[in-house]
Amino acid sequence: MIATLKIPTSKSFLENMRARVSETGGEVVIVASGSQNGIWLHTKSFYPPKTYRLPTGRINPCETPEAAFHREILEELGKPAHIRLKLGVLKYIFENGSECVEFESHIFLAAETFQHPHPINPEESISQFIETDAAGLRSAAAQLSRLPDDWRDWGIFRAPAHIFTADRLEELDK
Repeated sequence: MIATLKIPTSKSFLENMRARVSETGGEVVIVASGSQNGIWLHTKSFYPPKTYRLPTGRINPCETPEAAFHREILEELGKPAHIRLKLGVLKYIFENGSECVEFESHIFLAAETFQHPHPINPEESISQFIETDAAGLRSAAAQLSRLPDDWRDWGIFRAPAHIFTADRLEELDK
């Protein structure tokens, strides 16, 4: 499943995304189950309080999204994992006036369960993980969409992956 989203954004965020696109092939979004059948979200030491999101990681040049998933899940959650399912791709079109930048997020569901995730890369600045369900993914999206000024565009960019993931997981449970 592919979903395309047009997102109006500030000039500065558009330029940040333009720079990011020039050095990466997009990103992977990691959907990893916990021991309570929930999905792991994380926060970082520099995020606004109570800001949690799905782990993500860049796709390096010449790297497939699948290879990026395998590398990133080890870095961010601390153990290797297989892909159970590619839930889909979000194609973002960030717009500011007549300018636009396109970016893709490839969303993967891990096959393995993670009891106590722990990043192996301290530079990730991950400070906490929480386990949540589909409703919690929607709450995280709402929180991300309401972040204050300096974080606003970033939060609006991050929110859709949580709603998309909640929808896809609910479809799979039917």
